[in-house]
Amino acid sequence: MKTPSGATITRGSGKFFVDLDFSSAESRNLLLRSQMMTALRKFIEKEGLTQAGAASA
Repeated sequence: MKTPSGATITRGSGKFFVDLDFSSAESRNLLLRSQMMTALRKFIEKEGLTQAGAASA
């Protein structure tokens, strides 16, 4: 697909890190790490902790 400015848009595969040209193994590693960080961030927010408070807990 082309934009009005002529740029080409390619639909992603749904595998963000693979689309960025990481190897399959590295993509799995990065996905797992990002999921863990998201879960940790949500937990910290839910508990009402600050970053410093979470680090000392």
